[in-house]
Amino acid sequence: MNEIKTSLVLLVLSTMIFTSCGQKTPAKEAHETTDVNDDFETIKLNNGEKWKVVNEMISYVHLMDKSVAEFQTLEDKNYAVLAKNLQTNVDSLISNCTMTGEGHIELHKWLIPYIQLLDDLSNAPNNSEAEETNESIQTSLDTFKMYFE
Repeated sequence: MNEIKTSLVLLVLSTMIFTSCGQKTPAKEAHETTDVNDDFETIKLNNGEKWKVVNEMISYVHLMDKSVAEFQTLEDKNYAVLAKNLQTNVDSLISNCTMTGEGHIELHKWLIPYIQLLDDLSNAPNNSEAEETNESIQTSLDTFKMYFE
C-alpha cells in the first residue's frame, strides 16, 4: 500500500513539475512523453561543464543545502520539521522554474529522486531510518553541486 502511495505522490509531483516549468518546447514535449523510469537515470554534464540554473531557482537549492548542514549541528533532531522545510523549498523551486531544454531535463533527473527522498524522510518510521534518509539527501545535494551551478 505504501508503494502505491509513493508512486502516486511521484506521479503527481512529476506532473506538477512538468506543467510548471517554462513554455512548451519540442524538447520539453518529447520529455513529457518519455517514460519517467527510462528518463531519470544518469545526469550528464553540459559538454563537460555544469548546467547553469537560474538564480530564482538555485537559491532554493542553496537554502535546502544550508538547512541540511544546520540540521547536522542540532542536538535535538526533528526530522519531520526538516522534511517540511525541505519540501517548502522544493515547492518554491518548482513554482519558480523557468528552465527549458536539455538543462531542464537534466535538472529533473536530479529533482525527481530528491523528491522521493523527501517523501521517504517524511514517512520514516523511526529516527534511524530518518537519519539514513537524511544522509542520502545530503549526498543528493552534493550530486546537485557536481552537475549544476
